Amino acid sequence: PKGLLFCIEGEQHSLGLELANEIFKEQHWNTRYLGANVPIKDAATFVRAWKPQAIALSIGMTTA
Repeated sequence: PKGLLFCIEGEQHSLGLELANEIFKEQHWNTRYLGANVPIKDAATFVRAWKPQAIALSIGMTTA
């Protein structure tokens, strides 16, 4: 299976996804880790072209 991992635009916290990527690879997944701060249009283009079975995102939330 294929797995895609990335942090959405504006998100810099990537450690959790880096660890998840290693876990996927240990389970023999074919993964692509795009890194931090990935524009959503770029991610969508990659998803359409590569067609992964799983997508993992890092999304930060702020509180007021």
